[in-house]
Amino acid sequence: MSRGLFFWVTFFVLWLLALQRATGHALKVESLQLRGTTFQPGPVNASTIMFHVCLTTLLCVILIVIVYENPAVLWFGGPSVLATIVQGAMILPYRGFSQAARTRRISPYWITEQWPLALLGLSTSAAGFVWYFLSTNAYPLLLVGYSAFFLYAFAFYFEHSNGIRITPTTFQYVRSFPRLRAYVHRRPRSKELGLTIRRRRRGIYKLRIREPHQSDIELTASLSSRQRLTLELEEYFIRTDQA
Repeated sequence: MSRGLFFWVTFFVLWLLALQRATGHALKVESLQLRGTTFQPGPVNASTIMFHVCLTTLLCVILIVIVYENPAVLWFGGPSVLATIVQGAMILPYRGFSQAARTRRISPYWITEQWPLALLGLSTSAAGFVWYFLSTNAYPLLLVGYSAFFLYAFAFYFEHSNGIRITPTTFQYVRSFPRLRAYVHRRPRSKELGLTIRRRRRGIYKLRIREPHQSDIELTASLSSRQRLTLELEEYFIRTDQA
């Protein structure tokens, strides 16, 4: 038991250090593609706080279950899972979709910018498999389930909390989760706004948004064929004043 406890403490400390480094990468507001674009700090991001608190608590509960081989402890992780799901549901009403107002919203492809956190989630799953083969029970496989939940929750939060919104009068770029504060770049848009879409691989596109006298903005997004066609049509309608 003492050996298992040592592995538990070591794993948890390493995971927290990796989470801190990965989140530090995410806290950079301006990347090379956004140089010259000014973001104004907004309110504290509740989604970030909820994600880190709930997922860290859930991992702690799972590690206790593995070390002491007591599945009943999993009930203590229920509130963390429920809170993460509820917070995700609260994000949806603020996505900014409005067909009547001809609002276009483009979500970034999360792996492009946040690959350290994707790698952290996959590493947790790999650790669960290794721990399973080195032990005599299947409890470490709970880390595989945790990894899947971690990656899904992060991808959902990221793609629904960040992105670009374009209306006939406004251009807005929001960079929020997993940052501790929301950062917003907002400016009036002109009819000369142009959108270039280039396919990188299936379902993944590189977008370049340009306006006269403004810095170009590049964004990698995950789009279906229908979404791409909708973006091109809306850009045409807005540019030709048919919105």
